[in-house]
Amino acid sequence: MHRARFIVLSVGNRSSTYGSDEHDPTISWLLVSPNNRPLGRGCTTFDTYEACREAVHRLREWVTRATSTVAVADANRQWGWRVELDGAPIAVSTRTYLRQRECDYNLKRFMDAIPSAELASAVRVIANGPKRRVGPL
Repeated sequence: MHRARFIVLSVGNRSSTYGSDEHDPTISWLLVSPNNRPLGRGCTTFDTYEACREAVHRLREWVTRATSTVAVADANRQWGWRVELDGAPIAVSTRTYLRQRECDYNLKRFMDAIPSAELASAVRVIANGPKRRVGPL
């Protein structure tokens, strides 16, 4: 049986020069359900995999001290949630919800998954920025 897991992501931001291969990576985490649906994501970015991994371990250790907030998250009057530890935001919903009860339900799924979620041993790299066009325009 599969379990929820923390995926460590490195998002490379391409420099503003079109076609440049320079990247300024940032590392963060995403918690996904056993069927690979995003449950929540970290609010903080890290310089190294080790620092991100340490933050996930702290979250697991102190999850019972975490507080959560559910509120209208955008101009479309949809709901989102945020989790804080000692007043500092540590996680947010990966999407918004039409109804508060859907938001509450998904926050509970996120919180329940944290203690037993596996932590990926590798970093998943995601390129971000302008796409290169190959071939004629």
